Amino acid sequence: MFVKVAITLLLFLIGLIALRSRHHKRHPARQQLINSYGLVEQSLTPQGAVIINGELWVARSVDGSHIPANTKVNVVGTDDHVILVS
Repeated sequence: MFVKVAITLLLFLIGLIALRSRHHKRHPARQQLINSYGLVEQSLTPQGAVIINGELWVARSVDGSHIPANTKVNVVGTDDHVILVS
Protein backbone atom coordinates (compact mmCIF):
# COMPACT_ATOMS: atom_id res chain seq x y z
CA MET A 1 0.00 0.00 0.00
CA PHE A 2 2.80 2.42 0.93
CA VAL A 3 4.54 1.80 -2.41
CA LYS A 4 1.36 2.66 -4.36
CA VAL A 5 0.92 5.91 -2.43
CA ALA A 6 4.59 6.83 -2.90
CA ILE A 7 4.46 6.14 -6.65
CA THR A 8 1.22 8.12 -7.01
CA LEU A 9 2.72 11.05 -5.10
CA LEU A 10 5.89 10.90 -7.18
CA LEU A 11 3.93 10.92 -10.46
CA PHE A 12 1.84 13.83 -9.21
CA LEU A 13 4.96 15.85 -8.34
CA ILE A 14 6.54 15.08 -11.71
CA GLY A 15 3.37 16.28 -13.41
CA LEU A 16 3.43 19.54 -11.43
CA ILE A 17 7.05 20.14 -12.33
CA ALA A 18 6.37 19.45 -16.02
CA LEU A 19 3.36 21.77 -16.02
CA ARG A 20 5.29 24.55 -14.34
CA SER A 21 8.24 24.23 -16.71
CA ARG A 22 5.97 24.73 -19.75
CA HIS A 23 5.41 28.32 -18.68
CA HIS A 24 9.05 29.09 -17.95
CA LYS A 25 10.95 30.42 -20.95
CA ARG A 26 14.50 29.20 -21.17
CA HIS A 27 15.94 32.36 -22.61
CA PRO A 28 18.58 34.96 -22.03
CA ALA A 29 17.57 38.13 -20.26
CA ARG A 30 15.22 40.25 -22.36
CA GLN A 31 17.95 42.85 -22.66
CA GLN A 32 20.10 40.30 -24.50
CA LEU A 33 17.40 40.00 -27.18
CA ILE A 34 18.05 43.59 -28.29
CA ASN A 35 19.41 43.67 -31.86
CA SER A 36 18.02 40.18 -32.50
CA TYR A 37 15.77 39.55 -35.45
CA GLY A 38 12.41 37.84 -35.37
CA LEU A 39 9.44 37.03 -37.57
CA VAL A 40 5.98 38.46 -36.91
CA GLU A 41 3.65 35.55 -36.16
CA GLN A 42 0.53 37.62 -35.37
CA SER A 43 0.18 41.09 -36.92
CA LEU A 44 1.33 43.92 -34.68
CA THR A 45 -1.53 46.42 -34.46
CA PRO A 46 0.48 47.77 -32.60
CA GLN A 47 0.76 44.66 -30.34
CA GLY A 48 0.93 41.03 -31.44
CA ALA A 49 3.30 38.07 -31.43
CA VAL A 50 6.83 37.59 -32.75
CA ILE A 51 8.99 34.47 -32.94
CA ILE A 52 12.58 35.12 -31.82
CA ASN A 53 15.07 32.24 -31.62
CA GLY A 54 12.20 29.76 -31.87
CA GLU A 55 10.24 31.27 -28.95
CA LEU A 56 6.96 33.15 -29.15
CA TRP A 57 7.02 36.62 -27.59
CA VAL A 58 4.44 39.33 -27.06
CA ALA A 59 5.72 42.26 -29.07
CA ARG A 60 4.73 45.82 -29.93
CA SER A 61 5.92 48.08 -32.70
CA VAL A 62 8.02 50.82 -31.15
CA ASP A 63 6.25 53.61 -33.05
CA GLY A 64 2.75 52.14 -32.82
CA SER A 65 2.58 51.29 -36.52
CA HIS A 66 0.93 48.21 -38.02
CA ILE A 67 3.36 45.45 -38.98
CA PRO A 68 1.82 42.54 -40.93
CA ALA A 69 2.45 38.84 -40.25
CA ASN A 70 5.52 37.18 -41.80
CA THR A 71 7.54 40.42 -41.64
CA LYS A 72 11.13 40.33 -40.36
CA VAL A 73 11.58 42.71 -37.41
CA ASN A 74 14.47 43.92 -35.25
CA VAL A 75 14.25 43.98 -31.44
CA VAL A 76 15.03 47.52 -30.27
CA GLY A 77 14.04 47.34 -26.61
CA THR A 78 11.74 45.96 -23.92
CA ASP A 79 8.86 47.32 -21.88
CA ASP A 80 8.09 45.06 -18.91
CA HIS A 81 7.22 41.71 -20.56
CA VAL A 82 6.72 43.15 -24.04
CA ILE A 83 9.42 43.17 -26.71
CA LEU A 84 9.67 46.42 -28.72
CA VAL A 85 10.38 45.93 -32.42
CA SER A 86 10.79 47.98 -35.58
